[in-house]
Formats: sequence, C-alpha cells, structure tokens
Amino acid sequence: MRLSIISFTENGKQLSESIVKLLERELEIRLYTKCEAGIKDDLYSDILFVKTSVGDWAKEQIQEQNALLFIGACGIAVRAVAPHLTDKLHDAPVLVMDEKGKYVIPILSGHMGGANDLANHIAKKTGAVPVITTATDLNKKFAVDLFAKRNSLYITNKDGIVKVSSKILAGKEITMSIEAGHEIIGGESGIRFVPYPPAGVVDVVVTSKDDMFDTSLLLKQREYVIGIGCKKGKKADEIDDFLSKFMVNLDYLFRSSYMSV
Repeated sequence: MRLSIISFTENGKQLSESIVKLLERELEIRLYTKCEAGIKDDLYSDILFVKTSVGDWAKEQIQEQNALLFIGACGIAVRAVAPHLTDKLHDAPVLVMDEKGKYVIPILSGHMGGANDLANHIAKKTGAVPVITTATDLNKKFAVDLFAKRNSLYITNKDGIVKVSSKILAGKEITMSIEAGHEIIGGESGIRFVPYPPAGVVDVVVTSKDDMFDTSLLLKQREYVIGIGCKKGKKADEIDDFLSKFMVNLDYLFRSSYMSV
C-alpha cells in the first residue's frame, strides 16, 4: 500500500515527517503540503508543495489507488474526495488526523480499502487514538465485506452487505452456504453453515458457479488474475477499457482492480 499524506500547517508538516520515520519500513509514503512556509528554503526537502487545488490533488492520488491521510479538518478531506468517489468496494482508503496527532479517523473505505486497519496501525505507532465508527467493529461483530476481502472473494451484489450486516447487528443468526473446495478464513460465532447447494433461502452463498440462489449476498471466488505492463503515467481507466473489450471478445465475465506501478 502507498500512503500519501497532505498537511496544511507547520505543525501538520512536522507531524507528517514523524509519521514517515515511524512507518517508512512498512509503507511507501509520500508527503505533500499546502503550507508553503519553509518549502522554498529546503527546510522540508522531503515534502512536495501542492500547487493545484486539494481536490485535484486528491483526484490524482485516488486514480493511483493510494491511501490518503489528511492532516487537518475532516471537512477539507470530505470536500476534496467527494467528487471522485465510486462505491464502497472500490473507493480509496481515506483518513484524517488532527495536527496535534491526538486522533486518527478513517472516513472512507474502512473495510475493503483497509482504512480501519491503517488507522489502528498509525495510532499504535504514534500514540494517537483511533476513532473507528464502523458499527460491526465497535460491536465486535462479523463483517461480511471484510470476510470477503480476507478470503479473496468478489462481492457480486454490494447492496447485500447492508442486509447481512443489519441482521448481524440486530443480534440475529445468519446462514452461510459454501461450495466444496473453498478454504475459508473466519468462521465467527453467529453464523450457521448450511449444506451446499442450499435448499432454501440463505443469507450468504460462496460459490464459483453462475447458478441462481435465493440469497442476500453472493460471493464468488476470483479465478483470474491479469498482469499487464504499461508505460509510466498510463491511466487506469484506459487499461480497464482495453481489458474490458478484450475479455468481451473472449466471452469471459470478469472483475478486477488495477494498481499503477
């Protein structure tokens, strides 16, 4: 994971540098700022001054699929990333930290993007308090989207996440049917496993088949990984369009994500 940190004050710049020292062995981190003081004098040689708007900066980072940490007000982060969001399965992880380093708050893509885990890790290293607002985390309940991520499963219908999570948070048992051959991590309490294929209604189905099931959430194994070389600066949507046309010609149904290198 690449982490891009942007600051807006002198204190924020100093905090960003301290975070690098604590995490540089674990993450690739790039530092940016909108506070120009000291930049021209090379007092902060590792920090790049952002000449464009914060929104344009955020757009570029999101296109590169970097994690974003704003050292400043939550409102700045929200306004910067809002125009560039897609959905909870594909949005970049976004975090906010106050310039005193007291709190670190994941505000976007807590599970699928790993923002919650990153916030907890940064908090552990810096002594900050992680402010986690995800209901399943707070109540120490099974999170079906995190379950899918950890097992490399593709969520075919993201609206089903809310249905399953709501049932779990209401204290109800959920049912799950798993096709033979899938090595699944995470069999938390509150889940009743039923034989595959399910004979009736079931909350979650894990399968590689294209069969129809009466289920709230259908999870499928990712079976294909496509590697491709490209020139520096090639846009993800251009690669996506090329591969989509290529796969349509081969009559494959696929889903993938891209990271520029």
